[in-house]
Amino acid sequence: MLFLIITVPVELFVITLSWTVKSFFKKGSQFKQSEILLIINILDMEREPAHQGHRFQRLKKELLIKKFFIITLLVLFGGIGSGMVISYYASTQFEDLSSEEMYEQIIDYRNSAIKKATASGIYNCCITPACTMCYMEANQWNNRTPGTCACEDLIAQGKEICPQCKRGIESLKGKT
Repeated sequence: MLFLIITVPVELFVITLSWTVKSFFKKGSQFKQSEILLIINILDMEREPAHQGHRFQRLKKELLIKKFFIITLLVLFGGIGSGMVISYYASTQFEDLSSEEMYEQIIDYRNSAIKKATASGIYNCCITPACTMCYMEANQWNNRTPGTCACEDLIAQGKEICPQCKRGIESLKGKT
C-alpha cells in the first residue's frame, strides 16, 4: 500500500511534467525541444527495466555534458560582462568631474610623479616636500628638461636655485 502511495504521485508528476514541457515548447526552437525530450526520455527510462541501462547512462551523460557546457558559457560570459560593467562604472571620466575634483586629481598625479622621479634619481630637489616648479616646466634650474630638478646639485656648485626652493630654504632659516 505504501508503495502505491509513493509511486502514483511520482507517476502523475512525471506525466504532468512531460505534458507541460511538451505543450510549453511545442512552438519553441529545436534546441529547446531536443533538450526537453532528452529530459523526458531520462525520466521515462528511470521506470524502464535494467537491461536498457546503457541507453539511460548515455542519455544522462549527454545531458550532463550539455549542462556543463551551458553553465561554463554562462559563467564565462557572466564574468566577462560583469567585469566590463564594473570597469565602466568604476572609472569616472575626467571630463565628468567638477573643477575642484579635477584640480585634486591633477595635484595627486603630479605629486605621485614627483615621488617616482625622486625615487629614480632624476629629481634632486633640495627641500622636502619637493618643489613642483621644476617638475611642471622647463626652466634654467632643470636644464630646460621638465620632470627633473637639479636644485640640490646647484646648491653644491654654489649656483642659484629655483624660486620655490629658495622660499622653502628661507622659511627654514627663519625657524632655526
